[in-house]
Parts: sequence; structure tokens; C-alpha cells
Amino acid sequence: MAEQQKKPPAAKPKAVAAAPAKTTKPAATRKPAATAKPVAAKAPAAAAPAAKPAKPATAAITVAKPVKAKLVSKSYTMLAADHALLSEIKQSTLQSGTKVKKGELLGAALSLLAKLSPTELEKLLKKN
Repeated sequence: MAEQQKKPPAAKPKAVAAAPAKTTKPAATRKPAATAKPVAAKAPAAAAPAAKPAKPATAAITVAKPVKAKLVSKSYTMLAADHALLSEIKQSTLQSGTKVKKGELLGAALSLLAKLSPTELEKLLKKN
């Protein structure tokens, strides 16, 4: 046989789709199988230790700490005259014996403005 017979190429196996992964827990997280334990007979109630007396009620009362308000640091532009007015108010509070920060003054002013009616607030804003 001088002529070699050519064999047809072998059929390649088709790619097998990967089997979906099992969703079981790893062996490390599984609980061991429960083993049968002999149930011990309960001791009579008389053998139980005596209950401790309750602590006085005064120990149960706790004083709640006040929650501090969150501070926000922002930068604002204001008129030089308004800034000077804040400085004057700070100086007058220092003379009366109270040290006040600029933020505390602005907070007090806002609380006063919040008490005004909308028409009063509009009149005040038109003046400035």
C-alpha cells in the first residue's frame, strides 16, 4: 500500500457546559453532627443556690448625657458694616462679663428672626 489512506479527522468532543456551582456551605462553617448525650437527672429545687437580693433602685437610675449638636464650618461673605456690628456686640457682652463667640451671636440672631412673622421679617430685610 503505497498510498496511505487518510483517515477523517476525529470528531472533537463538544465543550461541555460547566456545571453550576453548588451552593452548599463550606465544611468549616457547618455545625458538627449532634451527638447523643445522656440526659442527667435534674437536682431537686431545694439544692438550688439562694437567689441574691436585688440591688437598690438608685443604682438603676442613670443620668443621660446631653447630645452635642453637630457643628458645620462654612464661609460667608458679609458687609463690612455688619461685621463691625458683630464686633461691637461682642465688645458690649465682654464689658458685661460674658464672653460670646461670633457663631453664638449669629445663632441668637437666627432664633430671634425665626420668631418673627413673615411680614415682619420682610420689613426687616427691606431695611437692610
